Amino acid sequence: MVLYLNISLIIFFFSRFASVESTEVNISHLIYILDRLPTEERDVYLINCPESEQVIDEVLQEFSSKDKRHFKIRQFSGFSQSLSVRAFSVILMCSLGDYESIYVDGSNIIILVNSKMTLEQVETNGKGNRRFFIEDDKIKELVKIKSQFDEIILVEDVTDQSIANERTDLHGVELKIGYVTWGIMTQFDGKSFDGLMGKTFEAIRDLMNFTYTAVPSVDGFYGNKAEVVNGSTVGTPSNFTGLIGMLERREIDIAVADFFLDYGRAQYADFGGYVIEEPIHAFILKPGNNLLLDAYFSTFEIDIWIVVMCATVCLIIICFLLMFVSTRRKDDVEKDHRLTVLWRRSLEIISFAMRSLSTKDNFLMEYSRYKLTWRVLMLNFIVYGYFVFEVYNAELISYLTSKDIKLPIQRVDDILDNDMKLTLGKGGFVLNIIQNSPEEKYQRLWNEKVKDQPYGQVRLSKHEVLLEALKNEYVIIQNRNGAMNFVGRYPCLVSQLPVDPFAPTPVGMYLQKNSEITDLFRKSLNHLHEKGIINAYKKDYFRKSALNRKVCTDTNLKLGIQNTVFLFLWIGFGMFVSIVILVVEFIFTFTIRKQKTSSANSSP
Repeated sequence: MVLYLNISLIIFFFSRFASVESTEVNISHLIYILDRLPTEERDVYLINCPESEQVIDEVLQEFSSKDKRHFKIRQFSGFSQSLSVRAFSVILMCSLGDYESIYVDGSNIIILVNSKMTLEQVETNGKGNRRFFIEDDKIKELVKIKSQFDEIILVEDVTDQSIANERTDLHGVELKIGYVTWGIMTQFDGKSFDGLMGKTFEAIRDLMNFTYTAVPSVDGFYGNKAEVVNGSTVGTPSNFTGLIGMLERREIDIAVADFFLDYGRAQYADFGGYVIEEPIHAFILKPGNNLLLDAYFSTFEIDIWIVVMCATVCLIIICFLLMFVSTRRKDDVEKDHRLTVLWRRSLEIISFAMRSLSTKDNFLMEYSRYKLTWRVLMLNFIVYGYFVFEVYNAELISYLTSKDIKLPIQRVDDILDNDMKLTLGKGGFVLNIIQNSPEEKYQRLWNEKVKDQPYGQVRLSKHEVLLEALKNEYVIIQNRNGAMNFVGRYPCLVSQLPVDPFAPTPVGMYLQKNSEITDLFRKSLNHLHEKGIINAYKKDYFRKSALNRKVCTDTNLKLGIQNTVFLFLWIGFGMFVSIVILVVEFIFTFTIRKQKTSSANSSP
């Protein structure tokens, strides 16, 4: 049986019980066990031992001085039926006194009595307790293994072996195992578990020699704190939901899933030890994949656009002034309607300005006066337009084809200053922290960005739902492997934020609070770490996960509808305006003709 070197020791010697003749107290049994304790100070309680008090006291003192161990002897001639002792104590009880049963409160204790019958009258409350009795001058241990299904009671002889052995054998006891049906590191096919956490559990099962029956989570989730209304939890009689709630209610013995170590959960269940340390990432929709109506205007900052527009307007005004002082062409003189001439000449000026600015199909206005001024003005247009449009074209090409666009945020906290929302895994570790943390930052994130939001709480295994959340400007927080699987499925649509929201956290399985098998489970897990088995499982798991991930290639630099949608909108807008002008012009022409016809018919 396992004896941790820092456990407490309670030793009971019962000289008589009722009328049954019992084994005599043998101090060698006490020394045998004390000899296997670590060198540290301990309390030794001698209770109801009047006949052997002096002998035991002398032997203990001599044992302490030789081995340089320190045992403080405390003697009691009477005690209550319920006994509570300090940690790292040794209690020698020679009789039950006037009681038929005794209750001892303490953790990691060893009980040694003179018979099995007497030992059955002693109840203990605490974690890691071990109970011994003397039979035929040998020390034997009474082992009780209890699960949700059955209870096994064994008697093992430890006199001829070290008490601090590597016992992990549960002798085939049947345990009840809980799991989630969509676990990232745990899969169950109806017969056995797979995945990193599943394989680790199966290896521990082989070491500890137990059988199991697997049951899914009662609500399908890992478990987070239950909602409390008017002092009562909603939807569950326990403080937690999911698998943690099932452990708290003692409906299962072990929860096999990729649980993060969480202080809140640890209040109601035992963490079975870390299997892997997992970082937690946050990611958003990669910029450039959404519809950009302003793509053709985003190449310049707003102040540059203002300067360009002002300079263009100034040049056009100069053209208009020069037009008014220049001599009119013959075709203008021959026109009989001055307003029509002004309108046509204004359009010519604007056309001249636009064509010169774009350095396309340049021409000189046909005015008879100030021709040199018109040439200088056109040259000014051409030089100015050339540099503006060349820079614009270069920036536009870079902007439309490059995927290396600056992220709108650098960390999750930045969404508190914009309209983005937050998506968390329902019943998961991150949700439990953000929802229940007293920090103002997390409270704001929960109340403003998660609570009552359409994609605030989702099942992280549903990648299509996560993608919709990203398209609706949500930030998603997920552990490394789940995040990489999602990013690997949509490598050109998802970007990871530079700053992780949480530090790497241990991931493992949970057991019932103060379970008798927790220490054995942890020891078996440590054994797998020492042998390199867990490391081999991790390499195999990450290798298989990487095979299912895609890589974003250069073919994704081709222009898509999201960047060129402005062109099609502009074409549609131009067609609509043209049709409207056509209708107006047709009505105007038809009205003028009708008026002229009426005038002609009415004239004598």
